[in-house]
Amino acid sequence: NHGEALGFATVVVILGTNSIKHRTRIDLDHVHALLLRRLDNHAGLREVLGAPIRGERGNARVALVTGGEWRLDRVDGSGGVKQKEEKGVGSNQGTKGSWGGGLPNLPGLPTSLWPSSARNKTKWRWRDERASVAFPIAGTRAGGFVFAECVKRAGKKVDLDLVAVDVFAVNGDSHRVFLSGGSKQKERADAILAALRVPLAVAMDDSYDDERALDAANAETALRVRTEMEKKEKVPKPLDHGGGMWPAEKVLDTAGTAVHETKRAWGKVRGLFK
Repeated sequence: NHGEALGFATVVVILGTNSIKHRTRIDLDHVHALLLRRLDNHAGLREVLGAPIRGERGNARVALVTGGEWRLDRVDGSGGVKQKEEKGVGSNQGTKGSWGGGLPNLPGLPTSLWPSSARNKTKWRWRDERASVAFPIAGTRAGGFVFAECVKRAGKKVDLDLVAVDVFAVNGDSHRVFLSGGSKQKERADAILAALRVPLAVAMDDSYDDERALDAANAETALRVRTEMEKKEKVPKPLDHGGGMWPAEKVLDTAGTAVHETKRAWGKVRGLFK
């Protein structure tokens, strides 16, 4: 049956797509829960912030996600990523081509017209999905701000390349604690964290929270009004307003009419033989 085969193929495609997504994409909810568990199990942070450590305002967070796609990279002769243009490329200074020997120095003639091993090479590469996540936390004694960088390599669990916590003191100062991360990650932590603080500060503002609460209340009111209107539409209208009977009443009326007509017909038949 073609219908059954099409349905089976659709199910296989959906399951395959979900499997690939699970193996290559970062689940931010999972990362958020994983970080909270790790922080709550850290003895030093539990002592300073006070247990239990939880996310402030629920799951409020900001994330920057990159990668998770095929990219065309420029590579050098060894297969590595080409960081900058080599000196002399495009300048026609006697570059050696595939024919051997030096190319003539022709003013104004682009080197790209000549086949040269020094020209840029490209290669398709899979970029692992990476995410920079930041969110506020609170304990019974003090609060803090968490910043983490994670990467999802295909078929593997999420790796936390960097986990940093800014612990807020009573006098307003903050002290940064690195739970994991190398020197490169720590160097760029300040820049990325400063950029992520801006949208999160807006979302954590009381006026923004009041607007979202008002939106939720309006949506709830609109849903209630729509539900009431749908109920009114389902109620049977009077006959002079184009209404009728309930479905169950129609069934009973049809059955009663059939029984009545059957009795009349039987009475006529009996009268013929009297």
